Amino acid sequence: AGLTKTSAYLQHNGLPVVELWGVGIPGTNRMTAAQVAELVNFFKNNPDPKYRATLIGGMGSFWREGFGDAQPGPEWAQVYRSFDVINPWSVGRYGSNYVVEAQNYARDVVAGDIAETKRLGIMYLPVVWPGFTWTNLMRNRGQESMRNVIPRYCGAFYWQQVVNVLEAGAKQVFIAMFDEVDEGTAMYKMVSKQAD
Repeated sequence: AGLTKTSAYLQHNGLPVVELWGVGIPGTNRMTAAQVAELVNFFKNNPDPKYRATLIGGMGSFWREGFGDAQPGPEWAQVYRSFDVINPWSVGRYGSNYVVEAQNYARDVVAGDIAETKRLGIMYLPVVWPGFTWTNLMRNRGQESMRNVIPRYCGAFYWQQVVNVLEAGAKQVFIAMFDEVDEGTAMYKMVSKQAD
């Protein structure tokens, strides 16, 4: 009890920050747009102020246009735009040619997202990540998986993404992830040799 009142809990505009992650991403949950809208309403407009929060929507990277990793249709478009902060998941959306693909993503997706969130008067929190591989996850399942599916390039892949989203106008970034060792996106574990 009282966790959201502690100094360790993130606050914004006097409210605790809550993220609903996987909103409309195919395969993450089976919630309808109406169900998500009901949750958004609970956290944003609850008659009891103790339940109100600044609400982040963790959604697909193509939320603005409703295709690919996001749901189509006007109901979903309205739900996506009802959050206080948009946090589109971009891990794996590019990376085989990290400089060109990351720059194209920033130009084709991030810049439009920033323009849309500015128009709506809500915050934008783009995702950047250091690299990706399922080697650890598959090893734990007794399966093989290629190493360095999206290589880190000794930090250059991560750095390029940060540069790109900041140049596109982002004011803050979400780093995926601090501790996600199973998908090779962990920031906290480092190796001493590139071969590792």
